[in-house]
Amino acid sequence: MKHILSTLPVCVALTLIAACIATSAAPAKMDKGAVIIAVSPQGRDSAAGTPDAPFLTLERAQTAVRAVNADHDVTVELADGIYRLMKPLVFTAFDGGRNGHHVRWTAAESAHPVISGAIPVTGWKLFDRQRQIYVADTPIGLDSRQLWVNDALAPLGAVVNALPITPASILAAFAGRPR
Repeated sequence: MKHILSTLPVCVALTLIAACIATSAAPAKMDKGAVIIAVSPQGRDSAAGTPDAPFLTLERAQTAVRAVNADHDVTVELADGIYRLMKPLVFTAFDGGRNGHHVRWTAAESAHPVISGAIPVTGWKLFDRQRQIYVADTPIGLDSRQLWVNDALAPLGAVVNALPITPASILAAFAGRPR
């Protein structure tokens, strides 16, 4: 079971990325010398970026695209799994096809990749058994707006001034203990 905290700015950026990836416009015709860059949550950024040795991160794939997109069409294939972003992945003119070439980011065959800016929240502790309130620390400076528990949006609890709670703490009140 997952306990996820997400922030609106990252979600907006991810929605824009997903919209670009999922666009169903007619696919660009790729040339015979097209480069395929493979990415997998089980990959390594020190790997070659091939289907047999995929990169781990989207940022590493982006760097590889920039190295070849002036001379080749490029397809970046994302394997099944979750790709966590710690900051928005920003695309510029250097990320598109140059000199008449095309760049396409897509899911690998039969894959359903997920690009997420969410942060798993762990270390839940029972704060008030009677009211079923649990508490967990989050990173300092996190401006959370949503808390997801077991794939459902959970209500956020109120921060009580009398309690010794730091800005990096969040109270979540919901029925049932998070798993």
